[in-house]
Amino acid sequence: FIKAENSAAMKSARARECLPWLVGVVLACSMLWHHPSTSSDTQVLVQLSKPGTYVLRALTGCTPERCMVELVPRDSAASARVWLGDMRRVRSLHVAGTGGDDTLVVDWAEGDPVPSGGVHWDGAGQHTAAGDALEVVNYDKDEVHAILLDESSGEVRLIGRAAESSVHYTNLEPVSMMGLTGTLVLDMSALDGPPTGAVGGTLGAAVAPGTGEFVGDLFEDQTFLLPTDVLRVVGRAGEQDSVVVDSGWGELLFAGRLELALGAEDEIRVDGSFAAWSQVGALDWTAGFIELKRLSMSMLPSRGVSLEVPEGGTGLVMELAEVTLDEAVFSARAVCAVEVTASLHCVDFDRVSITASGSASAVEVSGDASPSMVTAAHSTGVRMYGGHVTAIDGSVALSGVGAPVSGGSGLASIGVFMTEDFTTDPASITAHSVDIHGVRGPNELSAHESGGVVLSHARVLAAGTLSVLGEGAADVGPGHGVFLDRAHLVVSAGAGALEVDGVASAVVPGGGGGGSVGVVIGGTSNLTSSADGGLRINGLAGASSGGVQEYRGGVHIAELPWIQVLGTGPLTIEGRAEGSADRAEGVYVDDAQLAVGAGTLLLRGVASLSGTPSEVYGARVWFSSLTAPGGGRIVLEGTLDSAGSAGGGCGLRVQGGSEIGPAAAAVLEGRGASELRAALNVDGSDVEAFDLVLNGTSYTGELGGGIALLSSSITCEGTCVVEGVSGGVYEGILVDASDAAFDGAASVVLSGEGGDGGQLQRAHGILISGNSVISGAVTQLEMRGTGGFGGVRCDGVHVISSMWEVAGRAEVWGESGACGGNSYGVYVSASGTHSSGTLLLDGTGGSGGGGFVGVKLDEAALSLGAGARGDVRGVSAVDAIDAEGW
Repeated sequence: FIKAENSAAMKSARARECLPWLVGVVLACSMLWHHPSTSSDTQVLVQLSKPGTYVLRALTGCTPERCMVELVPRDSAASARVWLGDMRRVRSLHVAGTGGDDTLVVDWAEGDPVPSGGVHWDGAGQHTAAGDALEVVNYDKDEVHAILLDESSGEVRLIGRAAESSVHYTNLEPVSMMGLTGTLVLDMSALDGPPTGAVGGTLGAAVAPGTGEFVGDLFEDQTFLLPTDVLRVVGRAGEQDSVVVDSGWGELLFAGRLELALGAEDEIRVDGSFAAWSQVGALDWTAGFIELKRLSMSMLPSRGVSLEVPEGGTGLVMELAEVTLDEAVFSARAVCAVEVTASLHCVDFDRVSITASGSASAVEVSGDASPSMVTAAHSTGVRMYGGHVTAIDGSVALSGVGAPVSGGSGLASIGVFMTEDFTTDPASITAHSVDIHGVRGPNELSAHESGGVVLSHARVLAAGTLSVLGEGAADVGPGHGVFLDRAHLVVSAGAGALEVDGVASAVVPGGGGGGSVGVVIGGTSNLTSSADGGLRINGLAGASSGGVQEYRGGVHIAELPWIQVLGTGPLTIEGRAEGSADRAEGVYVDDAQLAVGAGTLLLRGVASLSGTPSEVYGARVWFSSLTAPGGGRIVLEGTLDSAGSAGGGCGLRVQGGSEIGPAAAAVLEGRGASELRAALNVDGSDVEAFDLVLNGTSYTGELGGGIALLSSSITCEGTCVVEGVSGGVYEGILVDASDAAFDGAASVVLSGEGGDGGQLQRAHGILISGNSVISGAVTQLEMRGTGGFGGVRCDGVHVISSMWEVAGRAEVWGESGACGGNSYGVYVSASGTHSSGTLLLDGTGGSGGGGFVGVKLDEAALSLGAGARGDVRGVSAVDAIDAEGW
């Protein structure tokens, strides 16, 4: 039955009929419709009556006057035509099935057989499992779009080669597309299905080599020849769809790019069951949730991987997966927006191995969980749980933002988290350049390991540059910028550097709260740089508000870490602590080893706090070793700049058996003091350098001296300068129970200025006591002290129960200040001196309420070598020289 739905065409049509005529099908004859030019918009309906397979194809090449196509049964004689027509005169062709199992084959072998209005194929009812089918074959197009409408309807749209054709279908089961195309699009954007649930399909390999299939419950099964360039799956906008990539997909060896373009509500899942995909083309996947598990992928050269979860998604997970690339980029990005009561890892790499070779290769991973809300659980932007990322000649970049966390104590919000898996296999990165950037989300209560970047049992090796930047969210909750625990960071060579920067800030509601530190390095961590740029650590605990924290620190290094620079590069550690806290330190180094080769080791800390803290230090070194064995320099600087009480702290404190040096030169400088500590406080430690400068300055009004050397050892063989200025009470320089060895030193100068002793305290310029010993073959030793004022004693130089033994010239100059009690320019008591050169004691007494003496010798032993000269000079309005029992 053939019907032309244009009445004019029906009236003017001339047909040649052949017998026998069977209702529904013409088997042994043909109909040729000759339409006048006025009948060029005809719609033709062909009703099939006998089940079977029918082929729609072109007879000859098209001309401007005529383009003949025919519809014939595949298994009948070539002359048995169902329909023959001129596509120049037909607008659309409608083919209706028999109700049995029918197949329509649209064949482009001899040209385009589709009229401008398309082919419409209705398979009618389905009576067997096979059902009706559509096959579109032998085309060569730029793009083919398989538009899925519902469980039995859709459209195959073919675009390119200067034409666009469409084959519409309904009441079908399978659809097959076997032709050449650059891009094949499986389009679910108009799919009619429920708004939620598992709407979508499974993408996998078909039976024939080089073919694939897309199977789903809500659309016709699609089988296709692989495109040469792009295979794209498009999801519905605003609905929930799911695409599962079957593990057999890897057998396709697809050399093009697989694009899965879904929305923020959709998901893509791959459970490879430990399948191995080889020679895979590019992957470009977008969905609200992406999961790749138990899969190994080897990409073709220059073919990359892009996985993206847009804002509003729930996460990106890779587990037990391996990816190998060559001169290509692996990119995984996610922005998660979800409210959960379980731990949220926006991008979660669980025992994942990524290997990217070639200088053009890169691995880029980014996870932002800040739009989410996590209750009573942990959160990370990017988590790397075990596994390895390698880009020997390329780059690796990790970037993460943690989610807000509430509902319990000890909960962590972390930007980037690298740790070992349960088999103690540490997460590791090896690349030419590595960049890690994390932002800690806000958390209401304290969390020990909450930080912008947390590397715990992790290893990062870079051949060029390595940068770690961690930031704490500037809102509720304490935490750290960077937290390194048993982490190994190494830069092996080149002109780059190893850089660690951390910023912590906090708003503490109602007071209280744990610690916030810019950079924490502990747990036997190892940081090593052989690069020309050296190694730099910078930490800031920024200004806080809302309450007083327990602790704030710029840089905190403890628990046996090893930090070193090999070669000529510098090692720089700078930290600053601000805000309100009970205890604070700009830089704290405890039980650590720091070493530099021929470069400079600079440790600089600043503490600037408000309120009344109990203990504050600009920089503190405890039971640690700081060395420069390759002839480098060591510079330690600490500044206490407190708007309130400094408690028991100081600018710089070196204590607890620490060892500074050996080094070609060393500078220790402290500014700011407290009642218990001088500005520069060296306690129970050793300092050794060829050239040495010790400088301590306390500010006016502070309860502390300039320099205190307590039970320590100083060794200097070149030039040694010790300068202490007390703006408050106590001495400019205090040397107690300490040894100073200056063998071969050209010049040693001790210069001290006492402060305001108030009414009860001493304020000497220099005080040497407690069996201290100053010795060595010194070309010239000078001690110059100026006493302070207002206290009970303010001698210029006060030496008691100590000894100096110098093979060279020794000069002691002292001027007492104006104090209430007896004060002396130079006071030597129960002490011994020896000089093989010239010995000069020169004292000037001050004026005030007490007795003032220029030089006081009380049970002192002065000894000169052969041919040496000794001078004792005193100037005072009371006694110039008081020498009893010397």
